[in-house]
Amino acid sequence: DRIIIPYYNADGKMVWYNGRLMYDKEGVIKYMKCKSENGLTQDDVLYMTSWPAPGTKVYIMEGEFDAMSVAQAGLVACAIGGKFMSDTQIEMIRQYRPVLAFDADDGNFKKDSGLQALINVGGQLLERGFSNIGFVRPPKAFKDWNKLLVMRNAVDLRKYIEHYEKPFKSTTP
Repeated sequence: DRIIIPYYNADGKMVWYNGRLMYDKEGVIKYMKCKSENGLTQDDVLYMTSWPAPGTKVYIMEGEFDAMSVAQAGLVACAIGGKFMSDTQIEMIRQYRPVLAFDADDGNFKKDSGLQALINVGGQLLERGFSNIGFVRPPKAFKDWNKLLVMRNAVDLRKYIEHYEKPFKSTTP
């Protein structure tokens, strides 16, 4: 019932992995993080669907399934493994044009935690000198990008992103 999702660095070397249930199951841990022999943690890695050339737009999302879904639509996406970015992860995306694409769900702790993550991470990026930041959120009816892909299709997902993507400013949303 679980798949293993490998994380590769820009040189194509597998550096980490995440184990994930294929569906929610009561009483079973959804994610099983890597116990790294090289000392890396989730904060030291990004799940990148492909490592693009510098200057490429990269959609930053919470989880790997969302990143895979956006990649199905022909866009470059990465997963940060949650609602926060570490300093290491921020430096890993410095050469790209980040677009924040967090979930539209309520999360476990706060109402609309995806929106709060967007505001927090966007603020971090601005503080760290990023100036060309975008954002887009999935329609509330779909919760996240994977649900949009499953319920609609890759063409609709891409059209939605391209239509609703906006610049992130310190006053966003």
